[in-house]
Amino acid sequence: MKMKVLAVISLFSCITHVYAEDHIPIVEIPKDLGGPRFLAWNNDYFYLSKSENRQGTWNERLNYIPLGNDAENYITLGGEARWMYEYLNHATANLTPQDRNESVAQRLRLFGDLHLQQNFRMFLELGDNWAFDAEVPTPANYDAFDIQQFFVDYRLPITENLQLTLRPGRFVMPLGSKILVSTRDGSNVQYNYDGLATWFNYRDQIKIDVFDVKPVKFQRGSFDDKTDESRELKGIYFNSKILEQPTNQAKLDLYYFDMHHDQRIFTDGADVQNRKSIGARVFGQKENIDYDFEYIRQFGDYGDKNIRAYAAFSQVGYHFEQKLNPHLSLQSMLFSGDNDLQDQRLKTFESPFPRTALFSGAAEFGLMNAIFIKPTFALDLLPNMNLKTSYGVLKKHKNNDAIYHAPSGIAWNEHDQTKSKEIAGITEVELDYQYNRNLNFNLLFSNVDAAQALKETGGKTNNYLSVTTQFKF
Repeated sequence: MKMKVLAVISLFSCITHVYAEDHIPIVEIPKDLGGPRFLAWNNDYFYLSKSENRQGTWNERLNYIPLGNDAENYITLGGEARWMYEYLNHATANLTPQDRNESVAQRLRLFGDLHLQQNFRMFLELGDNWAFDAEVPTPANYDAFDIQQFFVDYRLPITENLQLTLRPGRFVMPLGSKILVSTRDGSNVQYNYDGLATWFNYRDQIKIDVFDVKPVKFQRGSFDDKTDESRELKGIYFNSKILEQPTNQAKLDLYYFDMHHDQRIFTDGADVQNRKSIGARVFGQKENIDYDFEYIRQFGDYGDKNIRAYAAFSQVGYHFEQKLNPHLSLQSMLFSGDNDLQDQRLKTFESPFPRTALFSGAAEFGLMNAIFIKPTFALDLLPNMNLKTSYGVLKKHKNNDAIYHAPSGIAWNEHDQTKSKEIAGITEVELDYQYNRNLNFNLLFSNVDAAQALKETGGKTNNYLSVTTQFKF
């Protein structure tokens, strides 16, 4: 793998900064100028192949580096530097002693994206991740200089309107609403996978993803990350545009996931688990109303037990055409629990690679045995500054099941059964300022007010504060 990295870096160093104008197809300038986008491999700077599309900014020479006279052969160079200060007075809600935590997490990234014609690309991302002065270290914040992503895309045109793309390698792979398969972007190290992803794209109206991957097992040293052979995720994800009008858009997602664990720990022990998920999602926007509805059923086996679990998610919002663009939304979600841990059915829902900060920025509680309701109110204080406030109520679905930790999915402690279902009331205030295309500032405060069920297990109220500076190019 090291030889591959050196070869790619050597290739980058040989590039000249001579723009090619010959044989350039007609291209439109993206509204976001091609990036930087949330996922670096989604950046699209091909429009810079036309000299009249350039604005003379410092980053354009990195965004589009031509290779010879064919404009479709080029390299994009970029990266990211992120620093996140975090403070928690009870990182484990007091369920472990001395759980105060204060640290600065640093994420550094450098990537190269090689494009050869329209049908081949190679993407390499190197990263260095560390958290300084953490009293309660989070494993996902530590991974010294290593390969974060390294894959090739090969596109096979089947017809004029249908293409098949093959992606072998190591990559980030968020899917849909990210409730089941997320990115874990709040931590330094995202969920990365080794394996193969393929997708069919029909006129950008229908997309079908098929994948077979294993998560990357991150180590603290340099160039020592490896494939986690104990877990495997296979599946298919279908996405289709149902309506596409200026004030009325709707999409449909259908999916099937098959997640295997060699050894999964639950409240009653550890065993082999094969958990399958089948789900449907409808989301979109009609005039001032935005909506998102999702339902998931799970089945399979955990040792000798049959898995029978489910989850439901909804979000409805309304945008007021007033000064400061106020937006009001309501999230409601349920992740099933198990009221009888001794029978032959496991009814606790589990996400394969969950969205850990769904309930709160502190990312304390897993998406298991939980009911959560949260109204949110948002304002645009400035064109690039957004303020959000919310209050959420988190409950157990079943009294006899545990309160689970995020992202491990392990019960907080041995006290599963509680008289009360009330876990916490969660108040959050978030201020996000996009200074320009490259620089973002974020401030988040979260108060997780311990309710009776959490107190019964020994938990206490937790206050969480994060201050983040992120630079992308």
